[in-house]
Amino acid sequence: MKIQELQAASDKQLEKFKEAYGLDGRELALAINTKLGEEFGELSDQLLGFYKLQRHDKLDQYSTEELEKELFDTLFTVFGVASATGLDLTEICKKRSKFILERKLRE
Repeated sequence: MKIQELQAASDKQLEKFKEAYGLDGRELALAINTKLGEEFGELSDQLLGFYKLQRHDKLDQYSTEELEKELFDTLFTVFGVASATGLDLTEICKKRSKFILERKLRE
């Protein structure tokens, strides 16, 4: 799947979110950012479980599949933050990857 496809899917999800909660503009961006915090917390929980750093009685809740799910959910929500703020994640990736690659080549 390409970045543009993920962005389009995220835009659709964002429209549903806007309709459901009646948010727009700054409030929408802040709400999606809050959602990102939630997703990151779930990713962190799964990562701790993946490395067996949770209570032993909880370890059966964790799996590679759940870690993958939370990693994707976090990434997908980042697309929502980009859309809610009017930023194009495809362009951001192009600019930043060029910068990162050029910096790595200089090191």
